[in-house]
Amino acid sequence: MAFHRSRDRWFVPACVQRGDCSSVQCERELPLQ
Repeated sequence: MAFHRSRDRWFVPACVQRGDCSSVQCERELPLQ
């Protein structure tokens, strides 16, 4: 679960807003802000 990592917690909000935080593909679609 990437959204459980402290270093990846920053991308969780953006992903949740899109509603695509169901898997690791979320961090792939979202660019490194």
